[in-house]
Amino acid sequence: MAEHDAREAAKEHRAEMARIAKLDAENKAMIAVQVERWRQTRAGNFTINDKPFWQVSTFMAKQWQIRHEQGTRFVDLLLSGVPLDDRPIGHYRRPEEINALWERSLQT
Repeated sequence: MAEHDAREAAKEHRAEMARIAKLDAENKAMIAVQVERWRQTRAGNFTINDKPFWQVSTFMAKQWQIRHEQGTRFVDLLLSGVPLDDRPIGHYRRPEEINALWERSLQT
């Protein structure tokens, strides 16, 4: 009787594993379709911290935004009052100026 129960349990286990494998395959296919839909958007190649934007938490996206806003403000300050040409910024700005510009860029 125990041998019969063990065979029956093994049979049920195999059936359950096959059902789970089928669900996993369906889930992977559905995810692939969703990823492709995201990639087809105009922002499909946009990344945040080297990840597709749709996979990043809202908290991480906000942190990225804050860092990039500060960087943009810094570049704006670097470019303020200098001509836009082919010379490197170091031609127009001295290292002594950079700390003050950086500190100003941190102010929101």
